[in-house]
Amino acid sequence: MTQPSAVWNNGNFWNTPIWNGGVVASGQNSTDDIVFNNFGLQNCNYISGYPQHINSAKRKIILGEIVRDDGSNLQDAFFKTKSIRITGVMKKSTNADFIAEIDLMKKFIAGVKNKELKITENGIVRKYIATLANPETMFNKRETYNILWNEYTLIFDVFSSFATDENQTIGL
Repeated sequence: MTQPSAVWNNGNFWNTPIWNGGVVASGQNSTDDIVFNNFGLQNCNYISGYPQHINSAKRKIILGEIVRDDGSNLQDAFFKTKSIRITGVMKKSTNADFIAEIDLMKKFIAGVKNKELKITENGIVRKYIATLANPETMFNKRETYNILWNEYTLIFDVFSSFATDENQTIGL
C-alpha cells in the first residue's frame, strides 16, 4: 500500500483503493444521455443531473363497497401518469448565444407534446412518450446576473406509465 504522505503529495488522495471501494476510479466519461424530441440534454451546453425516472407510475385503485357489511373489495388496479424530473444547468459563452439557446430549448421541448424521451443509462436506452408539464417554470431560478448560464427544471408527464427498450415494443 502507498504511504499516506506519498498519496497526499501526489494529489491523488481520494482516487485510491482505500477510499474508492477497493478500486481506482475510471477516467472514462459517462455514456449516459438524455434526449427529448431529438434535442440533447447532456452535452457541452446542457449539464443535466440524474433523471428521476425509476419510480413507478401512480396507481389508480377502484374499490367496490360491500353491501350491508364493513369494508370494500378491490375491483381493479392499474397504473396512470408517471412524472420524470430532470434538473440541470444550461451555459453559453455570450449573452446573445444564451438567449438564443433558451429560445431553442423552448421550441424543441416546451412547444411539443407526446414526443420521445430517451434516457440512456449504463448502455440501456429507456424510451418514453412524454410531454413537458411545466413549460412556464422551466427557468424559474433565473436571476438578472445570470447572463451566461441558468438552472432549469423539466418535469415530463408520461401517460403510458412504463418505458420501452429501444429495440423492443413491450414495456420494461
